[in-house]
Amino acid sequence: MRVTTYCICGGFVVYCSTYTDRAEYDPMRCMIIEDNDGMRELLRQLLTDFFDDCTEARSGEEGLRMFAAAPVDLVIMDNILPGMDGIETAEELLKINSSVHVIMVTDFDDIPFRQAAMRAGIRGFYGKSNLMHLRSYIAFLHAASSQTAAQGSGV
Repeated sequence: MRVTTYCICGGFVVYCSTYTDRAEYDPMRCMIIEDNDGMRELLRQLLTDFFDDCTEARSGEEGLRMFAAAPVDLVIMDNILPGMDGIETAEELLKINSSVHVIMVTDFDDIPFRQAAMRAGIRGFYGKSNLMHLRSYIAFLHAASSQTAAQGSGV
């Protein structure tokens, strides 16, 4: 099957990549770390177009255990979690694998928080009240990953 992917850039739909079979590339793997069942379900539904499966954890500690056993490419997480908070969890994830892409989805947002999160290695922030911006960003990451994998396989 031949699949063409597109992404939105500056409000325009642009061509990103074409590949012939999903099995020909190594798809991105993701993890959601969120203690609220409803929000975790919403994030899972938001990501179904881009990932066959998302690992899910309810706490930073659970996410770290799962990540150490089976690393993923992308972690989408809350900041307010039982036990270890999102910033601490991100620091530990990046100690295990410095190339993991960590995105924070939270309603907590002020300058000192963002600065601390950026120092911890978090690459993006999205409010829980508007997840469509997150979906657009994930679409861009997924398309870029697909394009890179397709180029590597000679497609």
